[in-house]
Amino acid sequence: MALSGFHLPLRVASRPLVVNFVERLLRGSALSHSGLTRPQVALTFDDGPHPAWTPRVLDALDQVGAKATFFVVGRNAAAHPQLVVETRRRGHEVGTHLFSHRRDTVTSDLSFEAEVVKSKALLEPLLGEPLKWLRFPYGERGKQRPRAVRAKFGLETVHWTFSSHDASTRQGADVVSRVSAGLRRGAIVLMHDALSDEAELRAPYVADRGATVAALPGIGALLAERGLSAVTLSELFRA
Repeated sequence: MALSGFHLPLRVASRPLVVNFVERLLRGSALSHSGLTRPQVALTFDDGPHPAWTPRVLDALDQVGAKATFFVVGRNAAAHPQLVVETRRRGHEVGTHLFSHRRDTVTSDLSFEAEVVKSKALLEPLLGEPLKWLRFPYGERGKQRPRAVRAKFGLETVHWTFSSHDASTRQGADVVSRVSAGLRRGAIVLMHDALSDEAELRAPYVADRGATVAALPGIGALLAERGLSAVTLSELFRA
């Protein structure tokens, strides 16, 4: 996969200059490696499902005719399994964001395996199909190597080409502006239908996902203006 092996420690990856460089690099990698021939992008949503926000995100995606990939946290999925089922029923793809979303789950092979096994045991019966995609919590892979994850668990690991920064704003217009700057063929956009650690959030991060929901009509308009369609990751990489 174009983006499977590229991860940086969060303390490095969060620096603005590094973020800008990495996002440019990943956009180029996604385009050149996948050989995309169709004007498609992937919207991805992390950390759900959430009973207040996931249904609103799903409705907004329906309204703009977009499909997406949702990286769900296992403990949230266990609390709201019907939202996982509904997400798949509406034609979206579901991947795993591991079970607990703790940073230390990727630093030990044993803890990582336990998280993957527990997530698969929960999600695959709900979905009626094998999981295909994994996104590391916080984008950090720790000791884990994508080839080893693929070989052992049959999961493809995927990052994003740019973030909408919807986790740190209350304004939908800010999210649309950020997405507008990076939205082009082959883009993989990071968004959130929840924040997994909402009880412990510190500024500038906000648990309220109203900005994400409010941004989706504007993102739909951007897609239409640029002749792009939003598809699942599997469809994007089949192109």
